[in-house]
Amino acid sequence: MNIVSGLFDRIVMQRNPKNRSDQLITGTCSRNAGIVVSVTKNARKIHALTNKLIGKARGQTFEAKLEGLPVGGPYNITLTEVDLKGRGLDNIVCKDILVGDVWLLAGQSNMEGLGMVHEKLAPLDKVRAFYMDNRWDKAEDPIHNLADACAPAHQMINGGVKISRNLWSGTGPGVAFGQTMFAETGIPQGLIASAHGGTGIDQWDPKTAKSGDESLFGAMINRVNRNGGAIAGFIWYQGENDAEPKLSQQYGKKLKRLLNSIRKRLNRIELPAGIVQIGRTATDGSLADCWHSVREQQRQIADQDPRSVIIPSIDLELDDKVHIAGFEQHHLGKRIACAMLSLIDRKYDRYLPLRLRKSCVGKHPLTPWAFIELEFDNVVGKLTSAGRPSGFRLTHANKELEIIYRIELDKNKVRLHVHQVEAALDGTRLYYGYGTNPYCNITDTAGKILPAFGPVAFGKPKAMTEFVLTAAVSDFFPLSTPDESLTYPDKINEISFTPNRFVDAFLSRHRLMAAHAPQSVLCYYRLYLDCHETMETQILLGYDGPVHVWFDKQLTIQDLHGNNPAYVDRARAKISAAKGIHEVLVALSSNSGNAWGIMLRFQRLDVPKALIKSNAYAHMLPCLIVES
Repeated sequence: MNIVSGLFDRIVMQRNPKNRSDQLITGTCSRNAGIVVSVTKNARKIHALTNKLIGKARGQTFEAKLEGLPVGGPYNITLTEVDLKGRGLDNIVCKDILVGDVWLLAGQSNMEGLGMVHEKLAPLDKVRAFYMDNRWDKAEDPIHNLADACAPAHQMINGGVKISRNLWSGTGPGVAFGQTMFAETGIPQGLIASAHGGTGIDQWDPKTAKSGDESLFGAMINRVNRNGGAIAGFIWYQGENDAEPKLSQQYGKKLKRLLNSIRKRLNRIELPAGIVQIGRTATDGSLADCWHSVREQQRQIADQDPRSVIIPSIDLELDDKVHIAGFEQHHLGKRIACAMLSLIDRKYDRYLPLRLRKSCVGKHPLTPWAFIELEFDNVVGKLTSAGRPSGFRLTHANKELEIIYRIELDKNKVRLHVHQVEAALDGTRLYYGYGTNPYCNITDTAGKILPAFGPVAFGKPKAMTEFVLTAAVSDFFPLSTPDESLTYPDKINEISFTPNRFVDAFLSRHRLMAAHAPQSVLCYYRLYLDCHETMETQILLGYDGPVHVWFDKQLTIQDLHGNNPAYVDRARAKISAAKGIHEVLVALSSNSGNAWGIMLRFQRLDVPKALIKSNAYAHMLPCLIVES
């Protein structure tokens, strides 16, 4: 007799919902016969499984089903060929067998494990691994011994050359994951190692399954089938290789297809899946969008699939520019275990990952400024941070806005205070953990880290410039004529303008205006629009005094009754701007010292909706220029 699948020395068999074995065993033999099993534990026979017929041999193969073996062990199992007269003809003995939970580990190098090996954990007998050389043993890093892999796919990926690894690396998350699962449940754990460093998701394409052990997907599925075909769940940590422009946008679709194919091939459509969100890399940041895109697609898949869960790694330390440190791999393994426990048993709901529930924009009750509020599910205790809360990025038209001046943590909420009025946040987008090497430090009391997420969009996206922060301003002039008589200055070249950088979007000159009260005075703001092509544009103006706006010397906006308070986009004017540079001149009356200033920005009206939706319109906006 020879066993092909389902039963080997030191194997961990997957338990069924009744906490018993339900293991399919196949093999080869030389005759037709019955297959009888006998099981012992601590040298004592298990009477219900002694000399029990569990299968038959037909021709050169046999198939048997070992049912009813309780969770635990270790067991010694003997399979015997029995002829029609009940005589034993041949047998095979497998020793040190456990029944528990088996997990499939796949992905690239951070799942394979390239953390410092001197920090590896001491092995436990009840936590075992199916190594790449097709043997079961205690799980001890490195469990991905690729140099000895039996499946030719691994050597083929390496150009046909035997894989070699340095001696100082090899610690991954698998061992810590298995040991945490055993500590929490008391149930033996088995780990099927299937990862390969440096691989992209296309190399895991389910369409390659027909190539069997010569493909990563085929080899992975074959490893599960070799051990009975049943597992407790699937853990995936991959995506770094796809964080580049040509691949990142399609990553989510490919990962969904991979998950669905694994579930279909293993005949378990609700198979639990843990997706580790890719972490950091110490690079120049040129691929920031791509790294964040992969993270967000991973998060969305887990968010939309009730049998999947996201596991953040954005905060973990590295041992080189991209590989998680050995001691941090232990933390990651514990996170994976907690996340998977939350999927498989309601009593572990405290381990459910933090999840963004909703977001909104509001106004501070005592100041003109706005805040962004985020509310999260599954918070244990409250949200907290070591030091000042960090990790958020606010953008408009793909440009970062440095306006977040305080991050407040309040139970299950994060409140971002911004130096901007509420209406000005329309079209902005918020990210957490953006980029290649962000610093993120927000957790709940139980230590669960916020996953990277975003963009979270506020208001209706529009092709809008930022608010003007720099403008050339004039001195003050006595208002010698009524506001309605004001025209574009004939001698504008004789007016002295000084470039002025304002502290925020409200271009306030109130202190100087008020100094002239009760006399009304006039001041000018001037800047230029550089249009790289003909465009339909809209001037958006906020103000709190009588105001005039000229575009290329043509009166465009006039409000003789402007007064307090000022609010965003109070007046609008559509203009057709030809290719080239255009002057914008604003005249504001002090209204006897009651006026403060203006708010000014521009909207392009002829940008395709698809570009606005994708936030890829920044290059189409007019450029703001201030004369020196």
